[in-house]
Amino acid sequence: RSFQVCLYRQHRPYVWLLSIVCLSSPHVPFEGCVNMEFASNTLAITVAIIFAVFQSGETQIRFVESPSSVVLAENDETTLSCRMDTTPERFQWKHYPVDTKQGYSSRYYLVLAEAHVENIPAHKYKSDNASTYLTIANTNASVAGFYQCLAHFGAEVIASKPGRISIPTLGEIPEQKNISITVTEGNTILWSCPEPLSNPLPTMTYLNSRKRVINSKYSRSSLLIPKATLEHKSIYSCTAYNQFEAMPGRSFLNLNVVRSGSGRNEKPRFITEPKRRYVVLKDSDVFLECSAVGEPIPTVRWSKLNGEISKKRAREEIGGLYIPNMRQSDQGTYICECSNRLGNISIEIQLEYNEEPRIVRGPFIRDNTTIVVEEGQDLELECEVEGVPTPIVSWFLNGRTIKNDANTRVEGNILRFETMQKNYAGVVQCFASNVVSTDCGHFSMPVLPKQISGVQDYATTTSKHKKKKHKTTRGRTHSAHMIPPSKPNVTRLSDESVVVRWKVPHSDNSLRIKFFKVQYRDISRESDASSTWLTANTDIAPHITSFDVTSLKPDHTYRFRIAAVYSNDDNKPSPKSDAFHLKRLDFETRNPLPIPIITKTETINATSIKVYWEYTPVANITINGFFVNYMPATISGDYTKTTVDGQHIRSYTISHLDPNTIYEIRMQTFDSKLASDFSQKMHEKTAVLIIETTAAPQAKKSEPEQTASVNIYLIIAGGPIGAALLIIVIIVAVVGRNWKKKKEANRNGNNDKQPAEDLSHHIQVENNEYDYPVMPSKNARANGCVISANHITIRSNPLADADNKNQNMIEMSCLPSQNNNCSTQPSASTQEIHLHTDKTAAKNKKQKNGDNPGENYV
Repeated sequence: RSFQVCLYRQHRPYVWLLSIVCLSSPHVPFEGCVNMEFASNTLAITVAIIFAVFQSGETQIRFVESPSSVVLAENDETTLSCRMDTTPERFQWKHYPVDTKQGYSSRYYLVLAEAHVENIPAHKYKSDNASTYLTIANTNASVAGFYQCLAHFGAEVIASKPGRISIPTLGEIPEQKNISITVTEGNTILWSCPEPLSNPLPTMTYLNSRKRVINSKYSRSSLLIPKATLEHKSIYSCTAYNQFEAMPGRSFLNLNVVRSGSGRNEKPRFITEPKRRYVVLKDSDVFLECSAVGEPIPTVRWSKLNGEISKKRAREEIGGLYIPNMRQSDQGTYICECSNRLGNISIEIQLEYNEEPRIVRGPFIRDNTTIVVEEGQDLELECEVEGVPTPIVSWFLNGRTIKNDANTRVEGNILRFETMQKNYAGVVQCFASNVVSTDCGHFSMPVLPKQISGVQDYATTTSKHKKKKHKTTRGRTHSAHMIPPSKPNVTRLSDESVVVRWKVPHSDNSLRIKFFKVQYRDISRESDASSTWLTANTDIAPHITSFDVTSLKPDHTYRFRIAAVYSNDDNKPSPKSDAFHLKRLDFETRNPLPIPIITKTETINATSIKVYWEYTPVANITINGFFVNYMPATISGDYTKTTVDGQHIRSYTISHLDPNTIYEIRMQTFDSKLASDFSQKMHEKTAVLIIETTAAPQAKKSEPEQTASVNIYLIIAGGPIGAALLIIVIIVAVVGRNWKKKKEANRNGNNDKQPAEDLSHHIQVENNEYDYPVMPSKNARANGCVISANHITIRSNPLADADNKNQNMIEMSCLPSQNNNCSTQPSASTQEIHLHTDKTAAKNKKQKNGDNPGENYV
């Protein structure tokens, strides 16, 4: 069965090697080799083992890198890349185009099963071993859409997660009324301009009449001035921008601030109505804005419809409600009520939770009793997914979408094969998509063909030979070592987060580090001293030596350590950090550390940006260094943090960046206990990666050369297996030959013991008749056919000439027909075989009876 599966799935090395083995075996008839039905137990077991090994390995084939999503400016270009963990036979690229409106949308997502797809010509992309690259230039809006690469392994095809190319846009800020307002000092000012249509999402900035940027600690879309003073009297305007362009607003706020005690009485009112709907991604922070002005100064009270606000999950800040690390339990309707003795005003704010899709399990066979998929059977596959909004599942088979037909039926996350066909063998994938992103899982599905009826079953025997254990010795070599990271240093970031920093000792004899993992343990109580180490989910790149640990508990004590994972897939932890007490700070306590000011950013090359900064020292406070925080401006996520030790350094080069990407950069100072607030944001774009080639262009390989190259790889891969099979065949042949010689030697020995006058091999015929029951040996054949048991009757031939009466002539009857047609049915009349020792008599006899069919004379 295993061999038939190998044949069907077009694993050519299997067919090539096993055909050679079959034809080279002296114990397997040629017909068996042609039909691939050989009875050698050794070969059958070996084939099954090889197939099992290859089958288990196939499920590990995966994409290490899939196409990324890019916002591509006009007349700009980008390169999408895919990388496999093993080299395929060839790559292929597909394009899912979208219309103009969808191409400019920042929240559009694709349902692969329903989308139109176009194949990209092979001359537009290039491949290099396990990687492939597609360069796209934005000449018009038709390049917008989703791009997917496929890797071909013979008849099996696996598809990557799609990446999106979208077109940047920034519309005008919707008009609103200009506002002039007089407030008493101490009121919190909250004014906002409507966000325009933008891709990527816009950032709103606000300037006063002196063109100074007004930044808020939490608010990202509004002007928020806590406890306004007389100095805040000014005219304010707004500007929307993304990394491609900026759009100034037409409306303004004319703010007049007067001293308290002026006798003004005013019930609470909103300067502009707060934002009513927030959509927040899992683990992101959100600030629900709400503040009103009045005299006396209004107080703000927050509540949650059909629930309570957890003090551990949210805290009230001036101007709004701050919720860090968004969880699904945080979503709901929040009510903000502002009141003073003259009245109150309230508003409902809807908070929605989004989570990227995740393949929890699958695809997997729903029937746990099914181990092998066979042709003709019914089969159900399921893909267990999570995500908010609920992901839409699309099914692929060997790189093509599966749709309902006579034999397959798709029902959401369940795929049904009502009658399994042989051509369904290959890689089955499920893709889960929602507005956040797309995830996928795959399952390698071999299909065993039906058994051909009438094939002889050979009994299997188990070898009882004991296996000898061979002792092996290994020479001592000076191998590289796993050198662990240094003892980590810990600095407080907030009430619930810290930054962990470490160093990697340099050594020429150290194994290469693939990535780091940060582990921590709560030791607040004595019972926690032996608690389990928790591990952060993020794989930290080897060039990064700092990491933010979040979701910690205030006023708890922790220890931290760094686990380095090396190129041999083993790991070694660093020494444990000193016990660190995460102290809760009072909200009203001002962070004493100075905030650096980024003065300039400069593009160095395609992967590096240089940052320049200044900071004003504060008396009696000594800082240990600076944190440089950066991330792609098009991605909503966490900053990558780099540590710059030393308070006198004023510039740093950020490396290992992506080419042609705009980065958002912010900075902090830190000491041994605390990190400062963030600096202002700066944006800088890396250069376009230019690949220079000095060698002369090579001529494109012809199709036969490419095929030969692929076949060479297949032969090389099958070499060790072929050698193993050949050794097994040689052993079987030698053992069989020795056994045959031994048997012949025994027979000759027995013949030597007979008397010389023994004529048992001659038949002396008299006038009497003798019936000899003849039993054929097991599996005896005549011209390839099995001879059944019969009686041989020997008598004198009455038709012999008188001259030949005294010669030894016999007649053998009751034998089945043995002509060259191998018919298994006996002839209607008894056939006769006349044996004559005289050649002349035989010849005469043949001439007399030449017309009698079915008789052979020797």
